[in-house]
Amino acid sequence: MRALGVARVSTQEQATGDRFSIPHQRQRITDYCVQRNWDLIDVVEYVQSGGSNYRELQEILQRVEREHIRVVVVNELDRLARDMVSTLLFLEDLQRVGCRFAGVADDLDLTTPDGELKMMILSVFAHYFRKQLARKVKGGLEERARQGKHHGGRPPYGFRFAGDKLEPHPDQAPVVRQIYAWYVHEGIGGREIAKRLNQQEIPTQTGTSQWGAPEILRLLRRPANAGDLQHGALEFFKERTGVTHKRHRDEPLIVPDAHPALVDRATWEAAQRILQARGQHSGRQADSPYLLSGLVYCGYCGKPMTVIKGGRGRKPRYTCRAYHMQGLCQPNTVAVDAVETAVVEDWLTRMAHPTAAEVQAWAEWKIAQEHNQRDTRREHQRLTRRLDDIQTMRTRAEDALLQGAFTIPQYKEALARIDHEEARITARLAELTTTESPVTSTEEAQRLAAELAAAPTAFQHAATLHERRELLKQYIHRIELVKDEIIIRYAGDTAAAPPT
Repeated sequence: MRALGVARVSTQEQATGDRFSIPHQRQRITDYCVQRNWDLIDVVEYVQSGGSNYRELQEILQRVEREHIRVVVVNELDRLARDMVSTLLFLEDLQRVGCRFAGVADDLDLTTPDGELKMMILSVFAHYFRKQLARKVKGGLEERARQGKHHGGRPPYGFRFAGDKLEPHPDQAPVVRQIYAWYVHEGIGGREIAKRLNQQEIPTQTGTSQWGAPEILRLLRRPANAGDLQHGALEFFKERTGVTHKRHRDEPLIVPDAHPALVDRATWEAAQRILQARGQHSGRQADSPYLLSGLVYCGYCGKPMTVIKGGRGRKPRYTCRAYHMQGLCQPNTVAVDAVETAVVEDWLTRMAHPTAAEVQAWAEWKIAQEHNQRDTRREHQRLTRRLDDIQTMRTRAEDALLQGAFTIPQYKEALARIDHEEARITARLAELTTTESPVTSTEEAQRLAAELAAAPTAFQHAATLHERRELLKQYIHRIELVKDEIIIRYAGDTAAAPPT
């Protein structure tokens, strides 16, 4: 009978140990096959610590079919897989292709009913061991976090380890403070900050790569910079296929003032507000040196307009992006400073003496936007909770299989239904957009009217171009250019006219 051995170790260190070593497993498997007069073709060896070894098991299964193997031999059952369901399904796959299974130390031979019963019992203990170990590790990490201790790994940029806690890094901490100063006080975006750091040849944490906007934004969001320790922001789970998924937890563990802060809390919170405001716009808009970036559209085709400079001494001009990039639409170019001057003057005039209808229209639009955001957050939270329920459903389906309430075909059918619902929810979360929720309130309208009246003063006293741009975006929906005509569409307006 053609036999194939399987030897697995959990870590590279175990590869040289006495009991768990691959040479030890290979020798036991070889002796077992010799005693039964089986022809041992080869012993598959691999290192795998925790998680899923689905890919390795599938490679073994393919080799079984390709080389006409009639029995797979392991030294101990947990050398095949520590996940009970994976073990059961793999053994079913072996039976499907007419291959037997044997375990040396467990005296397990699935050619007999006693062997099948023993395999079920041992597999349950292997599964229990893995779950207990994972629970203990998770609990230990969480308790360390509650004590303000870092859970290991590489310290965040700007910090270094002082024992098991963090302290400011003498070289990196000033860089972090400078990044916050640029972002919060000067209104500079992530792309421009990364450019400055690269020009100054300031190394990243690894020292082998360049700074980029994503790295800057991740650094700005990090609670550690305000002195807080965050634990469990991400959770990971693996499918049977071995694919790892991760998702953000709604309420990770936050331990305040766990270590010295790099920036004061007011600065960190100001950065979070700016990040949230910029989140709906691209990085190019946030970094743009032009006041109306993201608001200007072609009045002919409705496509966004872009700024071109071309030529020494020539002023920047808005031009239709479709015409400029693809030759579509038609020539439509207007000087940037002319558009900005006309829009700001019209907006200030409108804000100085708004009609009652304009105040009410803007207030209703603002209220609707706030309610839409709340509704979207609620739906997102509901769907995220449902995803957590789906993981529980997977566990229950596995329990039903192990307790005999499900056959393997019934388990696969239930799993298919769970996967379908998970895919549907994931797709909805990805496409979730704001829906209309026109809720009006006289009290809210009166409150927002005061905010509208104070807008011109806030615009004049804004410290940065970014602050002025974000203020205008609260009142102006879009600006359309048709040659020399500038059409301003204010938020809440049903119609718009050229500025006077």
